Amino acid sequence: MKTRTFIAASALILLFSVISASSGCKKSSDSVPGPGLNEVWIENFQFNPSVVNTTVNSTVQWINKDNSAHTATSDSAVFASPTLNAGTTFSYTFTKPGTYKYHCSFHSTMTGTVIVK
Repeated sequence: MKTRTFIAASALILLFSVISASSGCKKSSDSVPGPGLNEVWIENFQFNPSVVNTTVNSTVQWINKDNSAHTATSDSAVFASPTLNAGTTFSYTFTKPGTYKYHCSFHSTMTGTVIVK
């Protein structure tokens, strides 16, 4: 009788251990958030996303998540952020439809586009 009780108790402990371990698992996509709507993260020397689609009178916000300083500078001089150090932000409200290409004035390979409809 003691052997059966021991085996049953061991089986229950094992079952609860497996259930507890599996309930704490998450998909990797759930644990790594990305930029929100009309938000551009500057990270790893890239604008993420590189293309933002938005509407007239919408505000786009750039957030520098890099350790290096960057800018968000319109190719056509429509907008230009100040130097964005780590953790700082810049916002611009687009009042006219169009395609707005921009770059980082410190790193010429960093480019992005805002499409306003």
